[in-house]
Amino acid sequence: MASDQLDVMVDFETLGVSRDSVILSAGIVLFDPKGTGVVEEYYGELDVLSQIAEGRTTSKQTVDWWRATNIDELLRLLCNFDGMSLADLEYAVTSYRNIGHVWSRGYMDFEILQDITMDHFKYWQFRDVRTLDSFGNTKMKSNSHNALEDCKNQVKYVQEVLLLLLCQR
Repeated sequence: MASDQLDVMVDFETLGVSRDSVILSAGIVLFDPKGTGVVEEYYGELDVLSQIAEGRTTSKQTVDWWRATNIDELLRLLCNFDGMSLADLEYAVTSYRNIGHVWSRGYMDFEILQDITMDHFKYWQFRDVRTLDSFGNTKMKSNSHNALEDCKNQVKYVQEVLLLLLCQR
């Protein structure tokens, strides 16, 4: 990876588990995997009704999970009628140039990302944060279900583990 390449972390909060699920919010963080901190961060809440009109789907199990765990946040996001469009989100993600790797915790976010960006990223760019759990005694500590906060926590975790691995050489 060239020294001017940065990685991106993505996290989506959704109303389902398929690649065409309705997206409630998106967190995107641009970072140097060998550095510390964040280069740029982005957070967007999406218009749910326009996504449903475009054919995106929901899952009863996921909606029930949101109701049981965070009904206030779910209602706030569902009532956001002037949220960003999928086209806005696609532009936000694809506007980053010279991306080395795309990170997420779990494969579902990659599937959703590929769906909204029309396969903009290549398969070899994807990295799953969970893989790092197998190195040493590391384990990511929390998942807030706020897309931006989850991204920032995951970036910090990736940077810490990679630094640990580089120091053990």
